[in-house]
Amino acid sequence: MISHVILHYNRPWLLKAHIDLIRHFCPSVSEIIIADDGSDSRVINYISKIGASDVYVQKNHLHEWDKSSASNTLSNSIKRCKNKYISFSEDDFFVCPSGIDDSSFYNNGEYPNEKISGG
Repeated sequence: MISHVILHYNRPWLLKAHIDLIRHFCPSVSEIIIADDGSDSRVINYISKIGASDVYVQKNHLHEWDKSSASNTLSNSIKRCKNKYISFSEDDFFVCPSGIDDSSFYNNGEYPNEKISGG
């Protein structure tokens, strides 16, 4: 099974469709985590109700010029993943009918020496 992490910041209008597409086209994804980079409370309230397995919220959004904000949010979200493999997307990325290519899966840190098929 696969965990899928969606990086998000203050753009909730596409997330529900994004989650629905992942669930429809990627049946091996059993866990969807929204990695929110400090959106405002109204957005957090909305995304907590749209069907993700978990929502990780970075407490403070750092300035756009500080690239560590998104990487910190992703790192902390990955720690919450329960599955062996992890795939990623951003909130404005959409899954197509062919699903997510095997080569886009990353091995969770618990299994550092195992080869990922197709990767």
